Amino acid sequence: MPQQKRHITVVPHPHNVDEQEPVVDVNNPRLIAATRLLIDWMLSTLKEDDAMSNVHASRETDREEETMINIRALRESDHTEWMRLRFALWPDYTVEDMQKEMAGVWADQEHQPVFVAERPDGRLCGLMEVAIHSNAPGCTTDKIGYLEGWYVDADMRGQGLGGRLVETAENWARSQGCCEMASDTEAEYPTSPAAHAALGYQTVEWYFRKDL
Repeated sequence: MPQQKRHITVVPHPHNVDEQEPVVDVNNPRLIAATRLLIDWMLSTLKEDDAMSNVHASRETDREEETMINIRALRESDHTEWMRLRFALWPDYTVEDMQKEMAGVWADQEHQPVFVAERPDGRLCGLMEVAIHSNAPGCTTDKIGYLEGWYVDADMRGQGLGGRLVETAENWARSQGCCEMASDTEAEYPTSPAAHAALGYQTVEWYFRKDL
């Protein structure tokens, strides 16, 4: 019986096909416009990356500066800086009245301690004066830690330093057997209510007065 012949069709491999390379018109206006948009986008992305890097670097610097600030008890050698901070907080004092009050506070550090924030160069940048009161609006006990004076230099605000000072005062009050803290403020300190609220303090009472 005769063998049947097989027909085999050979298909050229694509690599063997002689294809003509597409010609790119580099002067095409649409291509030029698209290229410019791509370049602008890449430059914008690089600028955003740089901006974010600067933000992260700034935050790291703030954290480093915050950890370098030392919260400690007032020393006798701090007198000049202590007075500066007090005048920044209470500018209406006379020098005589300020010195007299400071002398009284300094003489009673056991019951009216002063805590300060010290910069790496030794200058002060924050102040916390605390005492114990027998009563305060909204409080229910007769031994209450009281924030008498709280101040942070403008260039050091927004870094958590004020909170660290308050925490130090609260720890002292707790060590004295207090289970409540209180404070007060006046209209001259518009940022004070928000600062207190951020640390868990509640507004419990308002006072009003007028001249007759």
